Amino acid sequence: MTLRPLALGALLIVVGCAGGQSASASVTPAETADGATLLQQRCTVCHALRGLSAYQDYWGEPEWADMVATMRAYGAELSDAEADVLSAWLAIHYGTAGK
Repeated sequence: MTLRPLALGALLIVVGCAGGQSASASVTPAETADGATLLQQRCTVCHALRGLSAYQDYWGEPEWADMVATMRAYGAELSDAEADVLSAWLAIHYGTAGK
């Protein structure tokens, strides 16, 4: 997967915010959280979401899942179940899965 400049910028912001720490083991499961809620609660802790539109109709679920995994590696607090929910939601609302 190649990262566009915008994604690289987002990664740099998250690295500065999270300090390179891994996700916490005490993350709440996604039993009631939907993708939109996760996006607002977990992603905006470190950065704005302006860059999402750059990937509108460009990335599918595998690419979004890779990005979510990268963000978790930099400290985004998402459980495995939440990461799956968020990746699927991003693919539908900002990617190719909704087309």
